[in-house]
Amino acid sequence: MEGALGTKVALDVGTVLNHLGIDRPAGPMALAGHLLLLLLCTQSVPSTALHKRSCQGHNVGRLGGPREADGQQEGPLGFCSYPGSRRTALTSQGIGEPCEENAECQSDCCATSSLNPQKYCTSQTIFLKCLSWQKPNGYACSDHTQCRSNCCVTNSDSPLRSCTPRTIFLQCLSWRKPNRDYCSEHSECRSQCCLSVTETAPARCLPRTGILARCLPP
Repeated sequence: MEGALGTKVALDVGTVLNHLGIDRPAGPMALAGHLLLLLLCTQSVPSTALHKRSCQGHNVGRLGGPREADGQQEGPLGFCSYPGSRRTALTSQGIGEPCEENAECQSDCCATSSLNPQKYCTSQTIFLKCLSWQKPNGYACSDHTQCRSNCCVTNSDSPLRSCTPRTIFLQCLSWRKPNRDYCSEHSECRSQCCLSVTETAPARCLPRTGILARCLPP
């Protein structure tokens, strides 16, 4: 008969039973039972042994899903961990556990989840993206990428910027001065029109006039 590893096995029931120290069964039913037990023993090989053999002597690890990382080789039941590997089954973090790099997490996603700079293992999005927590509208910011709206601009006279919702046309516009406010250039005004009423008067934001909405003095 053929064994589990593809080797031919010749079975002499009497010889095997004597070798195991088992008396020869008296009847055919008992003999059939012993034979079935022997077949099960020769056919079954622990899957962990096969996996260890496929890892060729390296440590055997196990994860929730197939992974690849530096110093690892995927096996039938998980991965083989090599010396110097950055991740093993014992160090793979679950969701909500602190981390520093994506490779430390089973989800392969290490990101912030609040204003706290500490990173935690987080689930990826439905599109398999790893996104850090972003500030909602009204929070102080210094860059567009910090905001959910991807828009970090001034919204008052103050030079401080904050996360601001985009317009209906998805434009990210900074706050601009209303009409009659003092200005020094057109870009400071909502109307994009900064003019002096007289030669001596300071420039102010003025509404555009005419059918073509030109920036003309009144």
